[in-house]
Amino acid sequence: GDTDLNGIVEGHPDQWINHGVEELLRQLKVDGSGIRVAIIVEPFTETQAKLKPVDLSNDQQRSVLDFLWETYYAKWPEQMFYWDDKPLVVAFDPMRLVEDDRFTVRHWSGQARSEETIEQGWDWNFGPPQPVVNGMSHDGVAFVYPRFDETFLVKGGVEYIKWTPRKIDSLFERGVYKQQWCSLGKERGRVKMIVLYSWNLYGEQAHIEPSTGGPAPVEGDYVSKTRRYYDEFLDEQLCLKTSTEP
Repeated sequence: GDTDLNGIVEGHPDQWINHGVEELLRQLKVDGSGIRVAIIVEPFTETQAKLKPVDLSNDQQRSVLDFLWETYYAKWPEQMFYWDDKPLVVAFDPMRLVEDDRFTVRHWSGQARSEETIEQGWDWNFGPPQPVVNGMSHDGVAFVYPRFDETFLVKGGVEYIKWTPRKIDSLFERGVYKQQWCSLGKERGRVKMIVLYSWNLYGEQAHIEPSTGGPAPVEGDYVSKTRRYYDEFLDEQLCLKTSTEP
C-alpha cells in the first residue's frame, strides 16, 4: 500500500495483501503447521506510483526490507522459511534489493541462466524452455513446472511481454514435467531445493491446482503426480520404476 515508498500506506487496495499474509502467518502458528513462508517482492515493471524498480535508491530498497522485517519477519520468526541460516526474501526481476544482515536475499529472474545473467546478479533463474538442470543455481535451487504457455497472456492484452511468447508442452503431450523430475533425480546430490512453479499460475498455464475447462485441464492429476515424483526423488527411485505415463 506504500506505492511511493515514503513510509506511509496511502490506502491503495494492495494493502490488503498485507492483512492476508499476516492472517496466513497467524493461522500457521495457531494450527502448529510445519509450513514455512518466504516473501517475494514482485512489482512487475513499476509500482502504482510509477516507480520503476531499476530506479530505486538503496534507501528505498532498504525501506522495503524494513517493512518486511517489522510487519512479518520479526513478528512471526517461527513461521518464516530459512535459507542459509537466515529468513529468505526473494526479489523478482526487475526488482533489486540491497544485502541485509537480517535476511538471505535472493534475486530471481525469468531469464535463462547464463554467464550474462549471472554477471547481472541474478541468483535464481526460471527461463523456459531452458532444461531444468541447466537452470539450476549455484546454491542448488531448481524450478519445475508441468507446462508453460504465454500466448494466452498476449492474447489477453498484457504489455510487459516484449519477446516471442514462450510455449512448452501446452497439451501435456511431451511429458515435460516427469522429464524435469527425472533430470533432477540424476543430479540429486546437487539439488538443495525444488521450487514448484506454480500452484495456481493460470495466466501462463503452469498451474497444478485442479481445474476444469481450457486446454488440457489438469483436474487432480498433477497434484498427485507431484507428490509421487517428490517421494520417489527422496527415495532415490525417481524414474527407475517402469512407467509409460507422461
